[in-house]
Amino acid sequence: MSKCKSSGSATGKTQHNYREREVLNADKERQHLNQEYLNLTQKSIWDIATERIEEAGVKRKIKPDAVRAVEMILSASADFFERDENGIAFDIRGGEWLAKNMEFLQGRYGKNLVALTLHQDEKTPHLHAIIVPLTQDNRLSAKEVFTPRTLRVLQTDYAKAMKCFGLERGVEGSKAKHSDMKTYYGAVKSLNDLQEETKEAQALKESIPDLQIQKQFLEQQLRLEREKFEREKAKDKLERERLEQEMVKLKFNYEFSKVALDKVEKELAEKQKTPTQNNPFKRSIR
Repeated sequence: MSKCKSSGSATGKTQHNYREREVLNADKERQHLNQEYLNLTQKSIWDIATERIEEAGVKRKIKPDAVRAVEMILSASADFFERDENGIAFDIRGGEWLAKNMEFLQGRYGKNLVALTLHQDEKTPHLHAIIVPLTQDNRLSAKEVFTPRTLRVLQTDYAKAMKCFGLERGVEGSKAKHSDMKTYYGAVKSLNDLQEETKEAQALKESIPDLQIQKQFLEQQLRLEREKFEREKAKDKLERERLEQEMVKLKFNYEFSKVALDKVEKELAEKQKTPTQNNPFKRSIR
């Protein structure tokens, strides 16, 4: 049960019930299995509650913070609903459980039941019933219609109506507390985020063997490249040493040849200075 005491809260419930905004735990592929049975034009909950109040002829002035509607969710344990091999609940439209719920609500609240929405796009099928809390003397008073005592009676009577399906009443006097939708969806989002992080962690864990193989391969490649580099480096060193030896040899030959050339040039120059004295074929002319 949850109260609707402002147009803002009514808008939130309307958008949720008619999927006008994203619902984190709902499957978009199954939204066509949802159905509205009373508010067929899917008006705002605030508007249809106001229309019912006016239709009932409520004379007392309504306070701005008055509860104009109460939303009731009707469902059962997840394992009550039959499911396929993938764990998806079968379509219950036209089924006995749905018909019995509609009969119970209409018999108890009559015209004050202004909207009844079936959701089948979430894990467990359920109904959202919108009830205008009008008293028998036509006053708008949620605190009189829904008291702790009437709520206990409501749950007991509902359990009797559902007994034919093998369903049992929840523990009377239980200290369990209902989480509001905002808290619930916050928890769902946290769970989804955790599941995504777990998937990513699992994917990383599964990729470790491949990464190790890649690491070993790259290490081997690096080792071979390093060995090749060292061989080329040693070869270059030997080549430099050979070239240096060649340079030394060439330099020596150059210096030797230069000295020999200088000596020959000097001897030639000496001979050119005294050509007649050194010529054995010269004859004297008389």
